[in-house]
Amino acid sequence: IRFFSAGAYANLTLNNTEATTGATLGAAVTATNVTQNVSVNSGLFRTNNLAMAMAASKTLLVALGATMNAGTTSIAPGTTAFVTINGTFQTAVTAGFSGSGTAAIRNTNTPTITLGASSIIEYNAAAAQTVTNRTDYANVTLTGGSKTIGTGGAQTVTLSKTLTINTGATYDGSTNSPILNIGGDFSNSGTFTQGTALVTFNGTAAQTILGSSATTFTNNVTLSNAAGLSITTSPT
Repeated sequence: IRFFSAGAYANLTLNNTEATTGATLGAAVTATNVTQNVSVNSGLFRTNNLAMAMAASKTLLVALGATMNAGTTSIAPGTTAFVTINGTFQTAVTAGFSGSGTAAIRNTNTPTITLGASSIIEYNAAAAQTVTNRTDYANVTLTGGSKTIGTGGAQTVTLSKTLTINTGATYDGSTNSPILNIGGDFSNSGTFTQGTALVTFNGTAAQTILGSSATTFTNNVTLSNAAGLSITTSPT
C-alpha cells in the first residue's frame, strides 16, 4: 500500500485474500494521508511495523474472517474514535493490546474498543509480553514467548470463548495472579502457570480442557457450567 504526495485516501479498505503476505503497508498511516476509516474487510493486512495515527472520530474495523497483523505497531486512534475487532488482531507489542499509551491500541484519546463475539486477540511477541487485563475478550491466543497476564495485582481477565496457549508460549499467572474466567475451551500446548488466583470455567455450552501439554492447576478451580467440563489432557 503506497501513499502519494498528490493526495490522500479517504477510506482505506482492504480485501486482499492472499494468505501469506496479504496487503502490506509501504509507509506510515497518518490522519492526513488516510482521512476517514480503515477497514480490513477480508484477507490479511500487515502494518509492516509502521506507525498508524488515525483521524478524529474515525473507525478501525477488522471484519469477521479478516486478520490484521499489527506487528509492533502502536496504533494511535484520534479523539472520539472507534476500534472494532470482529476478526483476528495479532500484536507483538510488548505493552499489550490496550490500556496504555504504548499498547497496540493506545488509550491516549480513550477510543471505544469493541471485541466481537468471534474475535481473536493473538499475542505473538517472541519476547516477554503483557496480556492486557480485559473482561470483554472472546478468544485469546498466546503465541511465542512468556506472557505476563495483567498489569498488576487483583485484576480479572475474562474470555467468553477459548484460551489457546500455543507450543512455545507461556501463560504467566504467577507474576500478578489474575482471576481468570473462561467461557469456552482451554487449549494448552505450551506452559500454564496459574498463580494464586481462581480459575473459573463459566460457559453455557459444554467446555473442554485440551491441548498437547499437561496442565497443572496450583490453586482453586471452579466449574460454574451446568453443561459440564470434559478433559482430554491430564490436568493436575
